[in-house]
Amino acid sequence: SYAISKQLEWHQKRLEILAEFDSSNDGAASSSKKKKSRHPLFKLPTHINVGIPVHLTGGVILPGHSMGNRIGALCVRVPSATTTTTTTMKQQLKKTHESLYYVKRTPTALLTHMTARMGAILPPSWSKLLFEQSVSRACVAMTNVRGSPTKVHMGNGTWSVESVVGYLPLPPGLPIGLCLMTYNGVCSISINAEAYAVPDADQFLGWVLEGYQQLVHEMEEEEKDT
Repeated sequence: SYAISKQLEWHQKRLEILAEFDSSNDGAASSSKKKKSRHPLFKLPTHINVGIPVHLTGGVILPGHSMGNRIGALCVRVPSATTTTTTTMKQQLKKTHESLYYVKRTPTALLTHMTARMGAILPPSWSKLLFEQSVSRACVAMTNVRGSPTKVHMGNGTWSVESVVGYLPLPPGLPIGLCLMTYNGVCSISINAEAYAVPDADQFLGWVLEGYQQLVHEMEEEEKDT
């Protein structure tokens, strides 16, 4: 949520500059009549809705079952982390955990899975519209993938796979997808996003790392105090 909040702040500052540019250009022509800005500003949200795919069997293939597509989804309302936020990263993490703890104990994931199966019998255009209208105003989807704890080899052990990066296809209606993956003891994060939402993916991932480093710093300072 820290990176999402930073991205929203970036968009807000950009709109402020564009609105100021518009007013300076239109000042002489609209001195007698106030024009509506072509770049309206928005208020930074206090919470962000996040979509999270969930495997209904915990990622385990039960006896007698094929792999199939047993995936549902949750929509969680988590606190944002703007520059004006007074809470620490640790406090924010605790609030996020509490939100997840509650939603994970509801049948939401099963209901979304059943809805998706119903969408399979509808025309493609209807299915797309159904999913776009059922994202609960979420702006990002996040998932995690647990890869092999050791290196995977190919060609009878001739080649070793040095790195694996996860990928989250964007669900209809969501502009940002984040995937956290572990492989061979290394954790990586990847982003798949619409250009209008995240113009600079490297900058966005830098904000993700910045938020994580802040959390680590807070934990280290807490250990020193104890």
